[in-house]
Amino acid sequence: MRKIYIYVLINPLNNKPFYVGASERPETRLSQHISNKIFAPNPETVAGMRKALIDKIKKKGKVPRMKILKQTT
Repeated sequence: MRKIYIYVLINPLNNKPFYVGASERPETRLSQHISNKIFAPNPETVAGMRKALIDKIKKKGKVPRMKILKQTT
């Protein structure tokens, strides 16, 4: 059985969660979020808003933190 991890991304500028996701490989997924290579031209979509916030966090010299909420099988 494969394991799925439910996680939250936390904004290090205010310590508040800003995104909840699921992944089989949370460490890899965090790296993908941080590299922020998503094509999200519309800033009104969830992906666009997430990208804009991650860009803002990175401009402040920080990166989002990930907290695993639950592991499922």
